[in-house]
Amino acid sequence: MSEGLYGVSLGYSKNYNGRDQSGRIKLTVAGDGRLMTKACAEALCRVLKSKHPNVRVVELLRGERDELAAESLSDLNEASGIADLTQAVKQCIGEGVSRQEILAVVTTAVQA
Repeated sequence: MSEGLYGVSLGYSKNYNGRDQSGRIKLTVAGDGRLMTKACAEALCRVLKSKHPNVRVVELLRGERDELAAESLSDLNEASGIADLTQAVKQCIGEGVSRQEILAVVTTAVQA
């Protein structure tokens, strides 16, 4: 038996279906939408909650779709602070910034 499939509802008959090229959320009808794991749907709800207070996790049926369920916000191409931080650290390392300097900056930011 496979794990359930989930999506995110932004309100009555409006399910999350990714984003368009300009970054706006695409919507689809209830029962449809981007497939994701429950943990991914819950994380997406946390990201969207400030602009969409009625956001909630909903169960979806796969039907005839063969797409893989998203397991993380990065699978959905949703920006998250930790993903941005990871990318910034990788960029700094690529530019030759020392690990000690990166850690010092992050430590200072956390303590602020």
